[in-house]
Amino acid sequence: MRFLFLIFSILCTILPVAANDGVEVFARYECQRDEIIQGDSIVVNVVLYSSLPFHSAECTTKKPKIKGGHSRLLPRRGERQQQQVRMGRGVYYAILWDSYVVGSAKVESIKFPELQFNIQLQEYETYQDPFDPFGFFSRPQRKGRILEGKCKCPAFLLPVIERPKRSTQEAISSGSQVA
Repeated sequence: MRFLFLIFSILCTILPVAANDGVEVFARYECQRDEIIQGDSIVVNVVLYSSLPFHSAECTTKKPKIKGGHSRLLPRRGERQQQQVRMGRGVYYAILWDSYVVGSAKVESIKFPELQFNIQLQEYETYQDPFDPFGFFSRPQRKGRILEGKCKCPAFLLPVIERPKRSTQEAISSGSQVA
């Protein structure tokens, strides 16, 4: 029995493990609402997600242009930090890439362009020396390697709807004149 365990542990350390199995990387635009009211503004974020920790990321789309309204890029404070986020499908590493304040005075749609990213992910492997008889007393050693890939953030369309009319009761309660 011990001999089989020794053979199995040697084979596990020698055979390579497939690195890209189960690695998910995606990016998307996120905002609080599905639509915006004419004359109002909303914050739209570009967020990168991955099932492995990020080593580095770079946006290859130069100067993206938002069409159909006015927009302003919010300044970043410090470096881009990654954090773990629990979503419906599991736990992901997330980086807030950019934030925009957008608005429109016209009833139309605001179109955000498709963004391209070059991403490097850090994959860690832990292993225990099978020939160390007291190895279970120490922490397993970690080795890391970098996986490279590309990611697209699909184009996003944010509809602008007409401002709803106030009822007479709302106008009277706010103190304004009703004609």
